[in-house]
This record gives sequence, C-alpha cells and structure tokens, in this order.
Amino acid sequence: MKIILAPMGSEGDIRPMIALGLGLRAAGHRVCACLPPDLCPEFAHYGLDLRPGGIRVKDFFRDNAAVMMGHGFKTFKPMIREFARVVNGQFDDLSSVIKDADLLINAGLQFAGSSVAEHAGIPFFHAVHVPQLIPSRFYPPAGTPWMGLPPIVNMLIWAMYNIVMDRLLKKTIDVRRRGLGLEPISGISSFYSRSLVLAMDPELGPLPADAPAGRFSQTGYWQLDTGEDIDAEVRRFLDAGPPPVYIGFGSMSDPRPRETFACLRRAVDSLGIRALVKRGWAGLAGDATESGRIRFFDRAPHVKLFPRMAVVVHHGGAGTTHSAGLSGVPQVVVPHFLDQYWWGHRIAAIGLGPRPLHRSKLTSGNLARAIGDALDNATYRGNAATLAAALRARDGIAEMVAKVEGKG
Repeated sequence: MKIILAPMGSEGDIRPMIALGLGLRAAGHRVCACLPPDLCPEFAHYGLDLRPGGIRVKDFFRDNAAVMMGHGFKTFKPMIREFARVVNGQFDDLSSVIKDADLLINAGLQFAGSSVAEHAGIPFFHAVHVPQLIPSRFYPPAGTPWMGLPPIVNMLIWAMYNIVMDRLLKKTIDVRRRGLGLEPISGISSFYSRSLVLAMDPELGPLPADAPAGRFSQTGYWQLDTGEDIDAEVRRFLDAGPPPVYIGFGSMSDPRPRETFACLRRAVDSLGIRALVKRGWAGLAGDATESGRIRFFDRAPHVKLFPRMAVVVHHGGAGTTHSAGLSGVPQVVVPHFLDQYWWGHRIAAIGLGPRPLHRSKLTSGNLARAIGDALDNATYRGNAATLAAALRARDGIAEMVAKVEGKG
C-alpha cells in the first residue's frame, strides 16, 4: 500500500510516526510522511519520503515560551491565534500529497486528515499517545493542570472544552469540508476521535474504563530505534562515577534557560549527586564546570541512556515517559503544559515516582526533595522494574502494522 503519515506537533508527536513508517516500510509498504518543515532535517536520515507541511514548530514554541511554560490554560492563547491558519494549511498540504494513497494515518494536532481521507475515499487512523484525548469522567481534557477531580467536575470541564474547541475550529473545518463536497461535522471532540488508536502500553496509559466498547483501539507505544549510540564524551562521564540523574525537558522552550539551569544546579549541588543535563529546545546552559558533577549534552538515545540513570527528571512527554518506563528507573515529572499534567499524575498514581512538580512552581528546594525521594524510595524502583518487563514484552509497531494490514 501507499501510506501517508501526517503527524503535527513536537518531536514527541513525530518520532513515533517515523518509527511506524519504518515498520511499515519493512513490511513492504510505500510510506510518505508530511512533517513540520523544521523537523524534516531531523528525520531525513531515516530514508522515508518526507514532505514539509504546517508551521515551524520550534519557532512557535520559542516565540511563545513565556506564555506556554507551565501556565495551564494560558498555553491555549498562542495556539488559538494560530488554529485557523494552521488548519487551512493542513487541508492544503494533505490534499497535495493524498493522490493515489491507500491509507492515511494522522497524529497530534492534525485536524484536516480525516476530512481529506474521507474525500479521497480511503481509510484513516488517528494516532494519539495519551488516553486523556478520549473524553472520560475520570480526568479532564488535556491542558487542565488539575487531576483527581470529582467525575462531575471533569465532565463539566469537558463540556466547556468542547464548546470552546467548536467555536475555534468547527467553522473553519466545515468551510473546507464544504469545498470538498462533505457534510459538516457534529463537533470537534467526536470528529477528532474517529478511528482513534491509542498507541501507548496499557500498563502506562490504559483506555478509560468508560470508553465506549469497540470505538477505540490500542497498541503498544511506537518506540523509535535511532540506531545511535551514546557518544564518547557522555560515556566517559557515565563511567567516571555512580549513576547520575538525568534532567531534560525535551521539546519545551524556556525564555530564561540560564535561570532554569541555576535552579537545577542548586538542587543537584544540595544533594551532592551527579547529573546529566540535556540542553533540549530550551537551550539549557550555565557554568557546570566547577563541581564536575554536571555534564551537558545534546543528543543520546533515551533507550540506551536511561538504563544507566539513577532517576529520570523530565517534562512528562508521552515518549520520554515511555522510554523511562522501558528503562526501569524512577521518574520525576515536571509538567509544562497539555497532556504532561496527566502523565505527571499517572507516574505518581502507579508508584513510579513522587507527585509532579508543575513547571511554574519549580524551585531548587522542591526539586531536590523530589529527586531525593526518587533516589531513596525502594518501592518506586521495584514498580519501575516490574513495568519495564511488561513494556519490553510488547511490540507496538508490529501490532499497528498488523492492524493496517487487517490482521490485528
């Protein structure tokens, strides 16, 4: 088959789709991935047919870092400004690549894909990596910073969320659908979740108990094997002492990276531990030379790096959460926005680490206490080892390839 992949979002949305693309290609299918233009170079070396489309996500995160960094609903302000333009661009980009395709697989904030597939008369799937995108009384929608709310409150938040999203997007989508000769949608929530596949291991992120039977499907996570190894400089640091703590916030931007690093360093110094700090999209930087306990780095495969860590401190992206789970180490989650609040709550709920530290409330003191708890708590480490064994026994990519081929 000719299969179009259309993820929209950060690296956490793109990497699993590249992994799936490689799995589909290995199974004999032709794959074309439509990616944000500034992420195409990141993934060009995997040899898939890549087509640029959508906004430059790194620029968007950088330009809006001050608003989006750990401020819950404020995150939606810059997204609202971009939504109509982005969705129109998605329709244009996908319409130009859908010719002769047999299947379309969307992911992330891709709102045009299902309509374009419907017009082309081909099947589609929409992949997500967190159950929080499926309406449920057990949790509020993504972007809500509060977890553990009463079911009635969750349902009220979902109702308000649906009203807001319909006002933002329904008109734009309906206009474009009308241009394709399609009927208007009933609402964003039901439209977005059509043919939805939750690509996350159920031990980490299960389908909600109140999800309609048979409406959604689930596979294991689509882990990207980059083939990279840990570089020599990082390896020397690892070999020079006891396992360090990993600290990295992935695709999250930061308007004050030096101040953030100073906070991280104070926490590390107060504990007398070693730390490996990933610069990431935030460009974390500062003087790490005095103590010799901290090493910066830019790239290393998480699946090879994390097993050598004592604790993984991260932002709560689905992919990083899965990689840490696969590695069998305790986690400290510092959610910045969207589904990261859910992941922080989930990690604490299943006993893999302490309660999350919201980014807007992060201090060297509460970070040091959380890391210290993760280092000393044998229950976290035991639970992490049990989870890792379950994750290693599953091949989410093979499960999805079988689903695409009608075998699963």
